Amino acid sequence: MILISIFSLMNMSVLASVKDCSEAYGIPTQCEQVACSEKYQTFLGTWSGPFESYSRELSTPTEAVFRPYQNEITYAESDCLKNILAGDTFIIGRRTDVYPEFRGLAAHITYGSLITGRKSDGQSPEMTFTTIDGQDFLEKGSHKRNVTVTMSLGSKQSPFWDGVIVKGSHTLSKGNK
Repeated sequence: MILISIFSLMNMSVLASVKDCSEAYGIPTQCEQVACSEKYQTFLGTWSGPFESYSRELSTPTEAVFRPYQNEITYAESDCLKNILAGDTFIIGRRTDVYPEFRGLAAHITYGSLITGRKSDGQSPEMTFTTIDGQDFLEKGSHKRNVTVTMSLGSKQSPFWDGVIVKGSHTLSKGNK
């Protein structure tokens, strides 16, 4: 009887750590919360700052137009996860982008996730993302980072689109919202 009770308690603690992480994969997926690695510890907190995103609606073949917005991403200890089946260990950032009216485009707010460390799904078109992320050492007293993200669609040898999709900077605030 005691052995069965101990087994039940152990089984319940394993089940309690299992979380639905479908948002990271787009399909039903089970993950467990894990301690954030040293790398992901540097993500923790709220990052905010001005960014610009490539505007497909306003760009032409000869001119790339970038739309300004205010970006905020919050990373929490509870969002360091491991996919139980695939073994991916990753962190999910909770993203809010506030876009003002710009050149006839309406103001709006978007919410989403920024997932770092997850392997890609086989159902996606071939995409290569490159992130250039460096600390701004001219900013004394704050942890400011300048960021540029490029994307290439199609094979590496012959992409059908390649360019900058986001650029800007953000500063870390350790207090989570």
